[in-house]
Amino acid sequence: MPESTGKQWRKGCLIGCGVVIALGILLMAGGSLFVLRPFRGAIETREALDAQFGELADFTPAADGAVPADRMETFLEVRRRLMEQCGRFQAFEGAMEGLEELDDLEDPPRMEILGAFWRVTRQVFGLGTGMREFFRARNEALQEAGMGRGEYTYIYVLAYSHFLRPSPAGDREAPRPLHVSARARKALRSMLRNQLAGLESLPVEGGTSEAFQTRQHHIQALRIEIQALEEDPERLPWQIRLPAAVMASVAPYRDRLDSLFCVETVQFEFIRNRRFGPGIRGD
Repeated sequence: MPESTGKQWRKGCLIGCGVVIALGILLMAGGSLFVLRPFRGAIETREALDAQFGELADFTPAADGAVPADRMETFLEVRRRLMEQCGRFQAFEGAMEGLEELDDLEDPPRMEILGAFWRVTRQVFGLGTGMREFFRARNEALQEAGMGRGEYTYIYVLAYSHFLRPSPAGDREAPRPLHVSARARKALRSMLRNQLAGLESLPVEGGTSEAFQTRQHHIQALRIEIQALEEDPERLPWQIRLPAAVMASVAPYRDRLDSLFCVETVQFEFIRNRRFGPGIRGD
């Protein structure tokens, strides 16, 4: 059966909206001097962070992987500041959902479609400013808190693992897994290798049999997890179940952590903006 005129027109609106979004992304990543200028401050702060704390993959977790209480408090303070940026991205998602809801109707009035399309377009044009402000706020918050991007990424992925892990196989109703970039996943694999190397170099405290067995248990668990990550690059560390020490370090903060999670900014949390020719590139 041929599509109705309303559906064809609505489809054109959706495609047009997609073009606008694509152009915005191209402008962001393609790199003109005009695009670079507003992001220069965020890039300089990120470079200073990396110079002080190392690249993403340089971070070494504690021997047992646990997050110390003072570092969790620091992470929560960074999250609190970043939540101030969440509303802008929620508005964009809300506008997109409004357009998608119209797509479920048979023949919605054209004025409603135009209104929804205009709301999305307006949000898209503000998205570049929102991303710039998010990167600036993230980098400045980390710099002021004394936390590198590697440590932030490690704690974020463990603390929010229940939000980030993929849906069970065959569960069509469950939400899709949230985005963690390939570069960040590669860096997380390196962090676990750093943890393993540090653990293997530690002397057994007191030389007791129990201490030796505990150390060997942690080493074996890390080796198995690293192998699983290497075999499945899409996998996140401890995706099935967090180690007991990690769970114990995160559990007391669960309510505060969940209250400071913004699903709309997950895809931006791990982006590294850097100079690329006359413009910028995000990866």
